[in-house]
Amino acid sequence: MNITNIILFLTGVGIIWFSADRFIYGGIIVARGLGVSNLIVGLTIGALGTSMPELLVSWLAAGMGNTSLAIGNVVGSNIANIGLALGLGAIIYPVKVEKDVLKFGYWALLMAALLFFVFTLNLTFSRPEGIFFLVLFAGYIFLMVIGHRRTKYIPKKLPAGKSLVSGFTWFILSSAGLFIGARLMVTKGILIAEYMGVSEAVIAIAVIAIGTSLPEIAVVVAGSIKKTSQISIGTIVGSNIINILLIAGGSVDISPSPVIINSAENIFMAPAVLAFSLVLLPVLVIRRRIGRFKGAFLVIVYIAYIAVVI
Repeated sequence: MNITNIILFLTGVGIIWFSADRFIYGGIIVARGLGVSNLIVGLTIGALGTSMPELLVSWLAAGMGNTSLAIGNVVGSNIANIGLALGLGAIIYPVKVEKDVLKFGYWALLMAALLFFVFTLNLTFSRPEGIFFLVLFAGYIFLMVIGHRRTKYIPKKLPAGKSLVSGFTWFILSSAGLFIGARLMVTKGILIAEYMGVSEAVIAIAVIAIGTSLPEIAVVVAGSIKKTSQISIGTIVGSNIINILLIAGGSVDISPSPVIINSAENIFMAPAVLAFSLVLLPVLVIRRRIGRFKGAFLVIVYIAYIAVVI
């Protein structure tokens, strides 16, 4: 095995963890300076930043006509975000669930997952459906931000010695770092997996999907350590909405042909995304707190899903 691949893989891990820490730091500054809650920062800027690896991988794959990889990455990343990222974060430090998570995030996620399921019942995902998803995404972002500012006033108060410029600078740099680190881990992880003789299914599900979800995992874990869980949970919910509406919707529009889903694989695609989204509801609602027990439950369900797929 080429030692350089291992070194670059571990370098990617380091870049991601450092970037995640700075991402949380910049998010707090921006939230305070703009009078926006940590949750909304996570649902918008945070989610967009951490979804960049998924976007690049899926859109490049779709442009090359590899729609199975593009949609499979969206599916695997959504499931990893809920089962692995949120589960691990809750195990480290319990997550308090604000009512705004349901009001501004969860129901939009469930609607997106349900539409994705309905649109792919015929084992295809067409360009008009992709365009519809993009329109929904634009409307969701607009309504969420406007609605939140009208219903909840957050005073603008920057931390001592900080500025909006420094906050946005850290946001941009850390998002770039998250992307670079994830790309290193995915590309080198694939080479290591191939050398070890791991099947293509394992590479697609475990390496690519988890690899592109590493920014979300890192942000959630860092947020749990810093006890800023609203950015973390907002990032997870927002990222999953972005994955379905923006990335999946954009992928089918970029692709030279409609998405055709293998009938044998369909049960692990949109139905699985909808199932994990539904499982998330009682986790969020019951006691409005994701404790270590719920976190462990999410991780176990994720591992079971991977085991069945493999």
